[in-house]
This record gives sequence, structure tokens and C-alpha cells, in this order.
Amino acid sequence: MVSTKYIPVFILPLKKIFILIMKQCFFLLLLMTGTVTIQAQLPQLQKKSPSPILQKVITGLSNEFSGIKGELIGSSTQSNEYQSLLCWAGAEKCFVTVYSPLQDGKNKTVGNYSWQAFMPSMESFKETTKQYKQIYHQINNNKVLYNGQSITLKADYVAPSEEVGFHTILFESKEARRLQVEVQIANFGMEWQVKLAVFEIEQKEQE
Repeated sequence: MVSTKYIPVFILPLKKIFILIMKQCFFLLLLMTGTVTIQAQLPQLQKKSPSPILQKVITGLSNEFSGIKGELIGSSTQSNEYQSLLCWAGAEKCFVTVYSPLQDGKNKTVGNYSWQAFMPSMESFKETTKQYKQIYHQINNNKVLYNGQSITLKADYVAPSEEVGFHTILFESKEARRLQVEVQIANFGMEWQVKLAVFEIEQKEQE
């Protein structure tokens, strides 16, 4: 008969092995749960991306913003202003402006259109600058389709100065020089505001 006093000597290592295995299983469970949680959050982050809005606005230039132009909210001898059906994330108001037709060099009527998004005004220059820089990073190196051509919007970031009170970054593409996308920070009395604008300019024909 085997003495029972040697049983704990063999059982104790088994307990340690069992505890170690349980700890590893628990760690793997946490890792898998975290991965699933991150994957579940990815679609939400994509929905918050402003890139689709920018693409739709640029596409709207080809048809004079007819698909995103809402009700008329203001009119003057120089322009008509409409509510935009598309708005930038975080903006308090977005407009489509139709300027009065001009005569070009060939006596043809040329209409001018622009889309603008205004961020909420803030008293803090520092906080407004953060918003200004954030929108810059959202647009810079952004690939969009313009008149069926894939282009990349690029611009150098220059920090605005509180003393100047006005600064604009213009995003351009060598393949589409008519397209203008700009982000602007400006001082209005005691407040600062960031504005995003999309429009086209008329290029002079090369002689």
C-alpha cells in the first residue's frame, strides 16, 4: 500500500499548472474581446469622416450644386444664398452661394457658385486655431474625384497669427487648377471663426 503522505507532493505541481492554464485562457479571452470591440468601433469612425461630404460637394460643382441646394434664405443684387443640404461635421451653418452672372471675354454668361461651411464662433484664439488645424489635416492629402479625374488636395500648413486676425490655407492640385478648396480663420470683434469653402475659378486661356 502506498503511503498517503506523498500525495500532496504530486498534487501541488498540478494545481500550479492548472492555475497557469486558467490565467492564459483568461488573458486570451480579454485579448479576443478587445479585438472584437475595436472592430465594432471602426465603422462608427468611418461614418464620422468628413471625406464623403467633401467629395459630394466637389461633385456638385459640375451641376451648379443643384443636388445639394436647399431653400433660398437670402438675396441681393450680387448673389443668392441657399441653405445647403450637406454640411461639414461640427459646422453650425452651411450655405450655397450663387453669384450674379458675369460676362467673360467672349461675351458668354458665366455663373459663379460656392459652398461654405461656418464653424461655431469662439472667443479663444487658441481653441479656434486647434479647430483650424484639425480641418487642415482632414483635407490635406485627401484624394477626391473632380470631373471624373482622381486628384490629391495638398497645402502647406502655416500657423495663423493672432495679431494679423485673418489667415487662409488654399488646397490645390496641379491636375485641377480651377478647383479651389480653402480653410480660413478670421477675427470678428471679440470672436474667432473658421470657415471652409469650395468653389471654382475661371482660368484665362493661354495665348
